[in-house]
Amino acid sequence: GEAGEALVACPDVDKIIFTGSPGIGRRVMEGCAKNLKPVILELGGKDPMVFCDDVKIEDVIPWAMRGCFQNSGQNCCGVERLFVYSSIHDEFVDKIVPRVKSLRQGVPLATCGH
Repeated sequence: GEAGEALVACPDVDKIIFTGSPGIGRRVMEGCAKNLKPVILELGGKDPMVFCDDVKIEDVIPWAMRGCFQNSGQNCCGVERLFVYSSIHDEFVDKIVPRVKSLRQGVPLATCGH
């Protein structure tokens, strides 16, 4: 967009760090290349987390929750997909669904009595 193009073209901006789609990332890189401006691109991964059938489910549920939901999903290396072996699928789902349903969004201090 217009704002991004202005940042890429601005001589006062020393470096661009962009997280987004490969198509827009290509445009950002092309713009930065014109002036040899350093650029870091994090482009549209589908980061999976895989749970094999020998995993201790209770031990990995917190990691799955953190991977998927820390920073409300606004994290370039956040987990986007969970792959669970079919042999542990039902138990995994039974244990993670209540925890996911208990999550709440909002201003943190507004919900802690302050």
